[in-house]
Formats: sequence, structure tokens, C-alpha cells
Amino acid sequence: MRLTSLKLKNFKAIGESEQCITFRPITLLFGPNSAGKSTIVQALHYLSEVLQRENCNPGTTHIGGKLDLGGFRNLVYMHDSDSAIELTIILNLDNTLLPGQESNNEQEHLLLGEVLVTEAVHDLSTVNNIEVKVRISWSHHLETAFVEKYTVSLDNELFAEIDCSEDKKKISLTHLNYQ
Repeated sequence: MRLTSLKLKNFKAIGESEQCITFRPITLLFGPNSAGKSTIVQALHYLSEVLQRENCNPGTTHIGGKLDLGGFRNLVYMHDSDSAIELTIILNLDNTLLPGQESNNEQEHLLLGEVLVTEAVHDLSTVNNIEVKVRISWSHHLETAFVEKYTVSLDNELFAEIDCSEDKKKISLTHLNYQ
């Protein structure tokens, strides 16, 4: 499995117009100061904090030598806490099995947040790309950042979408593609 693309929206100096960075087996980032090289690295660190540590408002990261991100308000475009950061990664599976997928195509189980989907996907071996998108917003009610929307697409087709209310009391599976 390899990371092929990173899409950014409302992150650091990147505003409403989504920017896509494509990765190759060897990717070099070069340019003058303030060109955005660090933004790409910081976005990957932030996404790791959000997905692995459920930390949407990190001061420092726990990977890469404790990189100081400064929290959500430092990361969101123009420091506008009414805007939402959108981060998307696209992974190419390279014919590798997904976690929980049996090589003999027995019944697959896919854990998506706290929702267990059983028999929803009959054959994941044909999936080439997975796109994971998170929309991170500021909760004025709780005074912290939270994942407002989590979306998974398989081969450019929406598979599942989960929404969360600002008070974090209502989490809804708003879309599930059984096909």
C-alpha cells in the first residue's frame, strides 16, 4: 500500500481552492522559502494525529521529532475558526490485502469508526485505490477541534460517510454503499 496523493483545503496558506499533491516513488519538494514545502509535511503529521491519536487540536506531534503544529487555529486558513480544514489521502493498494481481509475471500469485516459493516463488501480484492477524507472543524460549544465528517471512497466511488455534530453527541452514518 502506498500514498499516491494528498489533497488540502483551508490548511495553512491554502484556502478554499483545493490543492492536490501527487506522490511518486521518489518525490522531491523544492522551492524558495514560504513556497509551501513545510505545509505538505505538516499536513501529513496533522493527518496522522487526527487518524491515529484522535487529536484534532495538537500542539506537538508524536512522530517526526515532536513537530510543533500549534493547534487547529494555527493550522486553519487565515486562523479562521469558522472555516473547516479538509485533508484527503489517496492510497494505492498495489494488490495488497486490506486489514481483516481473508486471502481466500471468506466473509470480510470492515470496521469504520464504531460501525461494523458485515458482508457489505463482497470482494475487496478488486479495489485499487482508497480515498480517505476528513473535515475538521472548530466546536465553539466545546472549544476544541473535532472531525465533522469522515468519508471513505473505493476506486472513486463513495463507500461510507460519517457525520458528527458540533457537541459530539450525535454521530451518524449518513451514507453506506452496499453495492
